[in-house]
Amino acid sequence: MKRFAWLVGALLSLALLCPAVLVADAGADKPKKARKKRDRKPGGQKKSSLRGEYAIMVKELGLDAEQQAKLKAAVEKANEARKEWQASPSGQKYKELSEARKQAAKDKDKDKLKAIMGEMKELQKQQAAIEEARRSDVLAILTPEQKAQWGGFTLYRGVMGRYKRCELTEDQTKSLRELCTVAAKDLPDRSDRKGYGAAMKKLSGDIEAKILTDAQREQLKKKPERKPREPRTKKDRGKDTKPKGGGNIIIE
Repeated sequence: MKRFAWLVGALLSLALLCPAVLVADAGADKPKKARKKRDRKPGGQKKSSLRGEYAIMVKELGLDAEQQAKLKAAVEKANEARKEWQASPSGQKYKELSEARKQAAKDKDKDKLKAIMGEMKELQKQQAAIEEARRSDVLAILTPEQKAQWGGFTLYRGVMGRYKRCELTEDQTKSLRELCTVAAKDLPDRSDRKGYGAAMKKLSGDIEAKILTDAQREQLKKKPERKPREPRTKKDRGKDTKPKGGGNIIIE
């Protein structure tokens, strides 16, 4: 149960810390009118240029045009700050240490790996500060109601990872989301490990007692089956590294 609470907590935190992805128009060589038509929704409303987690936020919270503009500005500001840090001596040092860490792990050199992790600790704090600034800027754009709604949604999404194999019905899924929305309002900060763990334990207990059937509870006790990985060819690996759309510019 502790592992479950930790996992959901990590997902909830990452939901606002993770980098946003903005994808630029890849059809620069196409006629201007064709691109303009494609970039608009039915009715003439221009599509949001936000992608990834923040596109989900726009949809779930129904952000208006002004909020979307502020959100995009906040994302671009954080992206620029992260790029500047990566180009700085600290960022370059972190990159070198990351490569050294991979090699130490490959060599199974525990002492060297421990020393490298110690060196990286302070640099990781600098990274975390950039992401925390991003998170604060994004939250400042939302209304109190939207913050509560987003907290409930991200908690629901994290919790669903545990119950997905129970094959919940539509009504069960709706009930689970409602429980998460209520729980998120009073969920302690993750820094309060005891309080947070107790709240997550209560939530999982409520879900299993009030929503799941006996058969689903039994299913939950079983270890999930791991599907064997199929051998990958060089051609398959190449597909993973080449961006789709030919020339899309991705700002991470």
